[in-house]
Amino acid sequence: MTVRTARGERQLTCDHLVLATGRRGVTSTTALLQGLGVPTELPDISVGVRLEMAVELLEAIGEEHPDLKVSQLDHAQKIKSFCFCGGPNGGRIKLTNYQDAFGDPVITLDGHETTERVRGIRALASNFGLLCQVQGRGNALEARDSFIATYRELAGGRPFTQSLRAFMDRTSDGAGWPQLEARMPFQPSVLDLTVGRVDKLFTDAEHAGLAAGFRRFMGSILTHTGRALTVEDILDDVLVVGPEMEFLWNRPAIDADCKVPGLPVYVVGDSAGIAQGIVQAAMMGIAAGRAIATTAGPALPVLADASRR
Repeated sequence: MTVRTARGERQLTCDHLVLATGRRGVTSTTALLQGLGVPTELPDISVGVRLEMAVELLEAIGEEHPDLKVSQLDHAQKIKSFCFCGGPNGGRIKLTNYQDAFGDPVITLDGHETTERVRGIRALASNFGLLCQVQGRGNALEARDSFIATYRELAGGRPFTQSLRAFMDRTSDGAGWPQLEARMPFQPSVLDLTVGRVDKLFTDAEHAGLAAGFRRFMGSILTHTGRALTVEDILDDVLVVGPEMEFLWNRPAIDADCKVPGLPVYVVGDSAGIAQGIVQAAMMGIAAGRAIATTAGPALPVLADASRR
């Protein structure tokens, strides 16, 4: 194998190759595997938004259920929460920049729970993602390209926001970001957003699923706040930031040990296209490591990490 580093190219020989490139190496890993003739399966695409609100709304439920995950099935459409950032210190919205992996540059969202932020004049922010399976966009590749093309058209491929009320009603806010940001009872965690029609990212079926899913999910959460609040009471106090996407990459054929059939190559972590997250990646690494440890061979495995393109 040839490895390109800051010091130039190196020729290496190994008995086992573990591809643990993470999200940064998704496209290069897919290209490498396809070059080796490894079959890949189109992913199941989920799309959605991240909802940001005052920390007091998610504080109690976040302490009761850290990393709360809920899946709902509505008329055969799956709606689920993603990267729940609650608790007393809330969380920040993170930006995931895919550069030119899907054509022109595109940025999507993620959430990050926090523990050490200091409250200012306004309350801290908390957030969670809400995703639905794509509806009416063709196969997975067509769905991905359709969604990203709409995103570029609406916001140039950069995250944008809308009030929850406008999102639910599918209308414009009629105000710019400074005005909308100042209206919120909390301090938004991202300050360089623009205001736009986030609702237009979604087909009618997708939007209906997200709206209904939010009402059920948030209605249950509000019963834990100790305050007599309904979903209608908070429609003007929540930001809808978009977009969030899950499973953007192809899924290579691997066995229970994360090994590509017929090759001494293992694919673990996000680039395997099965699940996202540190815990999932660690378990896949353990599975691959155990398989390698039981295989006779004089050479140690070589780990291809995100710094080795």
